[in-house]
This record gives sequence, structure tokens and C-alpha cells, in this order.
Amino acid sequence: MSTDTRVETSPPLIVRLLLDARVEFRRVAEAVPNPARGGAIGRLNPGSFIVAHVATRADRVWNVAAQGLEPDAWLEKASTGSGEPRSTPRYDEALAALDRAFARSEAYVAALTPSRFEDPLVAGRRGRTIGDQLARCTGHTWSHAGELAALGSLVGGPDLGLPGALLHSSSGQAET
Repeated sequence: MSTDTRVETSPPLIVRLLLDARVEFRRVAEAVPNPARGGAIGRLNPGSFIVAHVATRADRVWNVAAQGLEPDAWLEKASTGSGEPRSTPRYDEALAALDRAFARSEAYVAALTPSRFEDPLVAGRRGRTIGDQLARCTGHTWSHAGELAALGSLVGGPDLGLPGALLHSSSGQAET
């Protein structure tokens, strides 16, 4: 019989992975060299589009669909959602929008527990649950962090060391 009476107080692993993906995406977005921040390189997405696209997804899922908040006005005009034509917003504006989207949803995401994973989103696609979006947004954010880091490499930037420190998910906390 186990005598371990500890109560798990940290967020579930999938939540911690999303938090790590956000930290690492923001780190890469800040570090990517200037030539990768502007226009497209061949058929690749422009760096500013990638940053605004991740911000749009975070805003639409975690702020609008999950919390019922109003969408970020700048992001709605930026045309960087899935399936929208590729645009090239200003990098500094995209980065500011990313910071807003992440900040507005940080407490909500960090507080998610497994008991909420089957909850439907307030708005958005029918049948999508909070758990579905945790998994999808985690993969989405990591994949675009890699895309942005690759753009940086193509213009001579340093290896940005993804996946990074993973401070939320590899800190020795129990996996849930």
C-alpha cells in the first residue's frame, strides 16, 4: 500500500507542453534574424505571417472559442488564419499581437485540468473539445516554431536549439 499522499498541483502534461511550446515559439520569434522576419523565401511562409498566424490561432481558440472574449482587432484584419491567403504583416505588430493573444489566455490555459478536457468550446467548430484543442494547438505551435527557426537558418542565423529548456514539462513533475 502506498503511503504517498502528495496531491498533484501542477497542470497536466499536455497543458505544460503547450505552455512550453508558447515559451519556445516566442523565444524563436524574438531571436530569428531580420531577413527571415520579412517577405517569403521561395514558397515558404514569411516570418511575420508565421508569428501572426500562431497568434491568430491562439486568440481564436483560447480567447474567443474557449473564453468567449472578443477577437483581437489587429489579428482579425491581418488575414493570417488557416486557409487564408498568405500576407506579410509588419513583424513588430505580429509579435505584439502574439504577446496579447498569449497574455489573454495564459491563466485560462494554465488552469485547465483533465476534468475540463471533454468540455466543448464556447464557440468554434462543433464537436471540438478543450482536450482536442490542447493537443492540436500544442502540435501547431511547435511545428511553426520549427518553421520559423528553419527560416532563420536559411538566412544564416544560428541554430536556435529547439525544443529548448522545456521548463514546464521536464521539471521532474509527475506526468498526469
